Amino acid sequence: QAEVEEAREGARRAEEEAEAVRREEATMQGTVEEALASSGRTWECLQLVCSSAAAGQQTMRELERQVAEAAARERSLEETIEEARSEARRYREEASGLRQNCEKLKQEAQASCQHRALGDSLCQSYADLVLMQVAEVSAELRRVHDSLLFDASYQESLAAKLESKIEQHARELEDQRRATAEAKEQGAEREARLQAEVE
Repeated sequence: QAEVEEAREGARRAEEEAEAVRREEATMQGTVEEALASSGRTWECLQLVCSSAAAGQQTMRELERQVAEAAARERSLEETIEEARSEARRYREEASGLRQNCEKLKQEAQASCQHRALGDSLCQSYADLVLMQVAEVSAELRRVHDSLLFDASYQESLAAKLESKIEQHARELEDQRRATAEAKEQGAEREARLQAEVE
């Protein structure tokens, strides 16, 4: 009888241990399923982060390309402005030379007029010849003087147009620099956001 009771007690303990093992297995199964689900979500999150990082790198490459193009346009504008300034200086120098020639011709014309007065003391025929020659020279000098004045005015007009063009290029250069700075700032902000998302 004692052995039977002992056997029953052993069987009961074995059944309790088996039940405990089954509960532990069920708990472990739930833990494993939860871990698998969490791993799937983590993998999806990693894929999303990698996709965002790739898009961010593509955006950064595009921004770097835009910045490089803007820098090239800026250098081209600076070269154009420098060339325009050099040409404007050359036109100013030419205009100054034309003005000096005009003054010289004016003085020569005045001297010719003074020489005309000397003809009054000469004989009439000689005086008429001298006066005719002086008149021809004066007319030619006036024609040359008027032509040089026109050339000087034309050169000054060209210089004014070049200065206006220089100012326009300077404004374009300033706008380009501002756009470049904004592009760099936007690129830095995007890079910071992407870095924060990756972290």
